Amino acid sequence: MNVFTRFLTLGILIALVLYGCNIGGGSGTPTEVAPAIIGPASGDVASISLSVVAVNGNSVFNTVGQVINYSYTVRNTGNPALAGPVTVTDDKTTLPSCAAVNTVGNSDNNLDFNESVTCVSSYTITQNDLNTGSVVSNATAQIAGVSSSRVTTTVAMASNKTLTVSVSPNTSTYCSVGQSITYTYTVRNTGSTAIGPTQFVVTDNKFTTPINCDASNRTLGPGESITCSGNYTTTQNDMGAANITNSVTASGGGATTAQPATSVVTKCNVPTGNYTKGSTITHQVKSGEWLLQIARCYAVNVNNPDEYKRLLNANLSITNPNLILPEMTVTIPNIGSNNTPIYGPPCVGYYVVQVGDTWENIGTRFNAAVDVLKAANRTIVSPSFGNCLKIPLNSAYGSTPA
Repeated sequence: MNVFTRFLTLGILIALVLYGCNIGGGSGTPTEVAPAIIGPASGDVASISLSVVAVNGNSVFNTVGQVINYSYTVRNTGNPALAGPVTVTDDKTTLPSCAAVNTVGNSDNNLDFNESVTCVSSYTITQNDLNTGSVVSNATAQIAGVSSSRVTTTVAMASNKTLTVSVSPNTSTYCSVGQSITYTYTVRNTGSTAIGPTQFVVTDNKFTTPINCDASNRTLGPGESITCSGNYTTTQNDMGAANITNSVTASGGGATTAQPATSVVTKCNVPTGNYTKGSTITHQVKSGEWLLQIARCYAVNVNNPDEYKRLLNANLSITNPNLILPEMTVTIPNIGSNNTPIYGPPCVGYYVVQVGDTWENIGTRFNAAVDVLKAANRTIVSPSFGNCLKIPLNSAYGSTPA
């Protein structure tokens, strides 16, 4: 084969190869291969997550005005980038403030996959929260039309149920067996939470049974108080002591008093004068005196019909007990029958009314029974400055002498 033939044969072979590979022309259509796409595919779903933390949630919350601080973390949990801003709504707190999305991650204006933004807010505790026992908030995050699931956060309020009790006797002294002392108790809720409804109870060591205070279903709000009372009768043992000291506590609704309250009633001094209870004495009438007041002066129970009759029978020469003359001598039997101090004379005094005086404070000043005081001054409706009053001294049979 000559050189020409060899080149021709080689050319034909090359042409056949090129034709079979569709290189350089032919009737086939070329196939284009798409480049690989790195990033979210068209089927990816946008999603975000929200987590909420009460930053100071371990604190003791028991006072109105305390502040709970909240922190929110919003994270892109889907592949698509989401254009900012991020917002959070919370049904309890102040409007949450969120960082801009260009301050996190790659600092662009999108919240990209796994990037997160932090928001903050606060809430101020109210009395209702303390009463309820907790603060419950519900929050949701949003960005680019995408919302998170709702997150509920509960912060417990500390139980702060505290009661105090005070006690006040109606007298500062006692003088005989059988004297009645009325104690008034005040129970107050000094905590930050309402207590009740419940039966509040006062326990006094001078009484054998507790004292129910107010209604059985009473609720005491913070700062509220209720009162109740108990009557104590002095005994022979009390007369052998220098004073009566009681110890009082209160309880109710799971609350108790931290410390007991006390009061002291002191035994009075025996009145001066050598008077023997149950004896009969004679008395020389002074100006302004009348028979019943003289008897009261010697602690005779003139309200007892038998004692009154005994008094009249001892003075048969007196036809009108209200009309006796100075220098007369009267007989007073069974002195001290009222079981109160025997003060003796003077039995009547006089007083000029001062500004602000009332029947009551005049009676207290002179240990005088108000009804007897008024009867002794029946022409005066109400004491006025300058009035001169006749005072039935010690007619109240009290422990504080005139």
